[in-house]
Amino acid sequence: MKDTLTFKEWLAELDSLCIASFGLSFHDMPDLTDTKYIYDSGATIQEAYDECCENWAEDDSLFAEVMGFSS
Repeated sequence: MKDTLTFKEWLAELDSLCIASFGLSFHDMPDLTDTKYIYDSGATIQEAYDECCENWAEDDSLFAEVMGFSS
């Protein structure tokens, strides 16, 4: 998907996925993931979302619980 989207467009899609999943913008979350690096590596938006969520869950136990990352 990277080949067809600019970084700005790709990030907007990531933001839309976050809003649809948990009601907050990507930009409302902690800056824990180098999304430009992920974009440049050719990752899909879903792969970026998964990595961001994992990082947020490691940083915030409530997010982890709500998103089902805690056991």
